[in-house]
Amino acid sequence: MNLLKTDREWKVYNKVFNQPTKPNGRRQTMQTQTHITLVDQAPAIAADEAFDGTWPFKAHYTDAAGFKMHYIDEGEGPDTLLLLHGEPTWGYLFRHLIPVWSKHARVIAPDHMGFGKSAAPQNRTYWLQDHIDNLEAFVLALNLRGITLVMHDFGGPAGMGLAARHPERIKRIVSVNGPTPFGQSDLVERVTANVGVSPWFQWILQAEEKGILEEVL
Repeated sequence: MNLLKTDREWKVYNKVFNQPTKPNGRRQTMQTQTHITLVDQAPAIAADEAFDGTWPFKAHYTDAAGFKMHYIDEGEGPDTLLLLHGEPTWGYLFRHLIPVWSKHARVIAPDHMGFGKSAAPQNRTYWLQDHIDNLEAFVLALNLRGITLVMHDFGGPAGMGLAARHPERIKRIVSVNGPTPFGQSDLVERVTANVGVSPWFQWILQAEEKGILEEVL
């Protein structure tokens, strides 16, 4: 059953979820997406920034996806955990889990383009497809196999996109408060049901009513 009962709800839903993200987790309009000519920007956060000791992990970078992509690579073991953060967070989200899991496994946590210590190139688009492309290039460059995907929020769709392209590289999938779209026949019903009761989405609706939605996004 469609729980988005009004045209206004559908309008806001499409505005929020059908637009690409832009650097630092915000969203860009179609106009800015197609008319960006600025050169790549350096990461906004310094490589050695430890945030008062709460982020003690060594910074690694790769340009496999065409920009300076930051990731941490800690521990070793029979399993490889690939931690995918959501929006508008970055790898810092997993700071308490990395020391625990890295005692028994290799733990890798990249920052999506425009997030955390990764660069925010202004001449790139930030659609979900782009983040999947970036993640795929990252995984292939590091030749990661036997991956346990740990996906939070927006990391879910990005990770599932990777899994669809390279199922032979995925060992397990763990979703933490995130959607895992994989072509389910009732996917639309699942998404709209969640939107209909989500406090976050209700907050977005209220912002639209007040005329401040663009500012919020």
